[in-house]
Amino acid sequence: MPKQYDANFATEPPVDLPLSPKVKSSRKAHQDAEKAITSYSQENARYRTQNVALVGEIEPRYSSLALEEAKRELKAAEIAAVEAGKPLPGG
Repeated sequence: MPKQYDANFATEPPVDLPLSPKVKSSRKAHQDAEKAITSYSQENARYRTQNVALVGEIEPRYSSLALEEAKRELKAAEIAAVEAGKPLPGG
């Protein structure tokens, strides 16, 4: 099955198809908007709330991946500070 060209055309239109400058600019704006929303979704996926419970946990635990990563980093920094005899970070 051929790959869909875009939301308007199932296949790529012929090269010699005459399109007005207005249609070309509209298509470009549409393609740019699609790229922007895809990029936005990918960049912000780490901050979306989701179930981060581990395999053995019974109850769901909702958090974001970025928050869980920050918790792990803080825990590692606290362990390193205690081992070095320094004050805890963030305190």
